[in-house]
Amino acid sequence: MIDYVLIRGPIGVGKTSVAKRFSNLLSLDCYPSFFIEFDRFRRELGIGEPTYLNKRVGTFLLVERMNQLIQKGSLPVVEGVFYEGNMNHLRRNITGLALLIKLMAPLDICIERDQRRTYPRGVERVVPVWNSLQHTVVSEVSINTETRTIEEIVDDVYLHFKSVCSTS
Repeated sequence: MIDYVLIRGPIGVGKTSVAKRFSNLLSLDCYPSFFIEFDRFRRELGIGEPTYLNKRVGTFLLVERMNQLIQKGSLPVVEGVFYEGNMNHLRRNITGLALLIKLMAPLDICIERDQRRTYPRGVERVVPVWNSLQHTVVSEVSINTETRTIEEIVDDVYLHFKSVCSTS
């Protein structure tokens, strides 16, 4: 059985939309899921801009929160721009079996989507984040979001979830 789901990817790839809808779908299917948007989680804790130190502190606090949720029987669905080091830390320190999803799209698509946001991050942030997320972590399912709807992506994530659940 899956204990938590991590959805990562560059800015503008659709992480928040996919993770929210996937979490809602799990709840409708009687899985007690709990959605966490990592940037909002950090802000609510008073941790500022995503500098290296702030992301590290946020990641340590996220581990604590996720383990609490898992112990209470919830299934955390977490989205964020998690680099390989963050992913390794999360996997080592969170209790249970993970479903790791990486959403990707071409750089120009991520820039275009970012520009359509209410609060765009800007090309100067999108490009380096996109470049640093080109490597896939072991056991990670990679999904290209370029030409797919949010519903199609959520269905794909759900199929991976059910597949892992049936084999574990």
